[in-house]
This record gives sequence, structure tokens and C-alpha cells, in this order.
Amino acid sequence: MMAVENIIKSLKSWKAALGDSIEKHMTQEGEYFEIQGQKVEWNLGFCGFVVQQYKAKSSGGQRQAVAAFERIIQKQKQELEVLCGFFNESSSDVDLGEIPTLSSVVPLSQQAHAPIFELASKDGVVGSQYTRVSEAATFFHRISENLLQRVDQ
Repeated sequence: MMAVENIIKSLKSWKAALGDSIEKHMTQEGEYFEIQGQKVEWNLGFCGFVVQQYKAKSSGGQRQAVAAFERIIQKQKQELEVLCGFFNESSSDVDLGEIPTLSSVVPLSQQAHAPIFELASKDGVVGSQYTRVSEAATFFHRISENLLQRVDQ
């Protein structure tokens, strides 16, 4: 979560520095700073964000919220709202998707130097990990498609 806070801080600082530099150029040169006939100004967009699901405890077949995780998720949602607000975007418009917990296949992917959705038995995949591998292709492709749609806008 510190990463989101730091990103917001950096973006605000960057935007202010750009604005100050443009203003200084205008004061000193008496004209707007342009590149190829285009006035330079803040014009940064936001493609979106992806969050990772947490693994909830289960009791009697019912999903049980874990208080610590719930607090983290709430804080994360608040920070993402601030980040989206910085870009005048609605969080629902830039939510690219969620990645479920993939804890057992991530190390295999790293060891094999291969995407999770390309892992096979030769990489050490066993049992229920095959389900995770095939599911990974589905949600990674969906997130990629959502990202491409946002970039095209």
C-alpha cells in the first residue's frame, strides 16, 4: 500500500514541477513552450489497476472475512479512489480485474522462467495446480484485453 501512496506523491510532485517549469518558460520567453506546434501541458492518463484477491478462511463451507485482510483491502480501495481521482477517472472504469491467489504456482513459474499459464508437468506442476495453471490463462488474458481496450480509448 505504501507503493500507491508513493505513486500519488510522485505524480503530484511531477505535475507541480511541470506546471512550474511551463510557467517559468512563459515568464522568461513570453510564449508557451511547444513541441512540434503543440502546447506542452500535463496530459497523463491512467490505464487502470489490478488487485490480487486474498484467500479467505472457510468455516463450515462459508467464507469468513479475516479482519486484518479486510482492513488492508479497505485502505487499498481508499488509496485507489484517490489515485483514480487524480486522473479524473472512476475506479469502476479503470478496474482491469483481479488475480486470485496463485501461491503454489508462482515459484514454479519463476523457476521455469515461464508464464504461469504455460507451466506443465516438466516444470513441477502436480495435482490441483493444473487447474490453477489453466485458470491463470483465462484471467490474465481477460486483464490484458481490458488493458488494451483502455489504451485504445
